[in-house]
Amino acid sequence: MDELVHIMKCRDQYQRVVIPIFYNVDPSNVRNQNASFRDGFAKLKQRSKHNQKKVLEWTKALIQSTNLSGWDSKNTRPESELVKKIVKDTLSKLNSNSSFHFEGLVGIDHQIQEIEKRLSEAHIVGIWGMGGIGKTTLARAVFYKLKAQFEAFSFVENVRKQRAMIGFDILQQECLKELINDEDINVFNIKSTFVRSRLRHKKILLILDDVDNPIPTEDLTELYHWFGEGSKIIITSRDWQVLHNGSAFSIYLLPRMDFHDALHVFSLKAFKQNEPFKDYVELSKSAVDYCQGNPLALVMLGSFFQGRAKEEWESYLEKIKEALPKDIANVLKLSFDGLDDEHQKNMFLDIAFFIKEGVEVSFDLIRQLYGSSVDIDMRVLEERSLLTIGGLRILYLWVHN
Repeated sequence: MDELVHIMKCRDQYQRVVIPIFYNVDPSNVRNQNASFRDGFAKLKQRSKHNQKKVLEWTKALIQSTNLSGWDSKNTRPESELVKKIVKDTLSKLNSNSSFHFEGLVGIDHQIQEIEKRLSEAHIVGIWGMGGIGKTTLARAVFYKLKAQFEAFSFVENVRKQRAMIGFDILQQECLKELINDEDINVFNIKSTFVRSRLRHKKILLILDDVDNPIPTEDLTELYHWFGEGSKIIITSRDWQVLHNGSAFSIYLLPRMDFHDALHVFSLKAFKQNEPFKDYVELSKSAVDYCQGNPLALVMLGSFFQGRAKEEWESYLEKIKEALPKDIANVLKLSFDGLDDEHQKNMFLDIAFFIKEGVEVSFDLIRQLYGSSVDIDMRVLEERSLLTIGGLRILYLWVHN
């Protein structure tokens, strides 16, 4: 029993993962001290009746262990199959940190620390930013770094696309199967007593990536309260309203890369080293300037230029001033296509074509051109990560001319 107390202290103090195995004993009997377990534990308490503090520690540790996600021997037969599943589950948790490579992810350490800080203060955190800025990469890095601290975890990638392809109900079922850790069960109702009973004692890490429609506050909050103590939810989106309406208590605006880090990322792809070749420095700087701190654009352009002659660089850099490469354009265009209001689309196109980045703009002039609703319209464009506004200045536009 002293060993169990020590194990539970390690879980609480050092975030160690504990996997209880209930062998030929019902967890509910341990929790409630019923049946034969009651008699055995009563004898143990009697022998230690002069040390009530120790008895209380034992009782608390036993109850805590029964509230964790573990293995019940009566649910898996034969025993050899139970052993295989336990080994597989344990290896999965041990290998969780080795599944993601941080090499080449320039500048991500500070961003991970920022998310970790926010997770320590809030149980639902949002990551907000334009397409290609690195939201998914950051969320995945946090996921692989932290998931060993949780008893169940799920990374639901590209919710927007998956929901369109297979429907939200199926997506939800697949996520729950992963959290419950049973591929054979059919989960038809997320609010069922069965689902609640399987989730309520688990410390869970859930990441919902690229969410495009607001998740009702009450739904996400209710879902969180089904999880065990210490659970965390991370949501990534291009739309601030999606995160705000989804009860994200802390929203992190993922910034574009500074020039130094951007040149580093570009060089890793174009030259397979941390900086440009001597004869390509100025051309590389031109390419990096064009990408405006967007990691997706940096990676794609760097990969394209790898091994090409200077003449090809010069020709292509002139070409992309007229039109974005298709792969990059498709990603950036998603935020624009998500606008429901044609008036807002036209306003954004006008701004993109006729207002230079960083110039001072009078909102009175814009109101004359677009009407009294301009403040709301501009706010929507900013929330969709299409532009950034500061005072009377448009500081940065999420668009390439």
